[in-house]
Amino acid sequence: MNLDDYQEQVRHIDFLLNAGVGKLLLDRYQPHFGDKFNFLAASVVNSAMLREASNDEARHYMLENTVLIEQQVQLLRHDRKVASALTDLYSFTLFSLALSDPSASEALLNRAIELGIWLESPREVCCSEDISRYLEIMEYRAEKLWEPEDGSPSSTLDKNDS
Repeated sequence: MNLDDYQEQVRHIDFLLNAGVGKLLLDRYQPHFGDKFNFLAASVVNSAMLREASNDEARHYMLENTVLIEQQVQLLRHDRKVASALTDLYSFTLFSLALSDPSASEALLNRAIELGIWLESPREVCCSEDISRYLEIMEYRAEKLWEPEDGSPSSTLDKNDS
């Protein structure tokens, strides 16, 4: 596999993990938070991952609902499936950032620790230093986030939108 292929695979896994965590939160928030549940889910992921909102409406929502968003972020570790998905998201993101942006990596590591999110190194994930194997396992885990629990098709987001 050449460098371009690795980079594409990393982007694909990153998308699947981020959107997969978002999907879990959409499923969780839809029954309880009315028509803005999608903003809450995106804001919680963005806040947990130390990211800014992507548009003005989302930024406004984050500013207006800071307390609710942070309350929900603090609850993430208490949901086993969400916490497991966040372990994968944080671990994979830290792996991706380690060489490219050490300062962002450090801030994200501190956020994961603050939230009580378990982290795994590539060696812990695949019991070797084989990066291809690590990416294969992380892609499998990311794709598992899209499998419905009740046997029905998952339609909240299209995982092929990456």
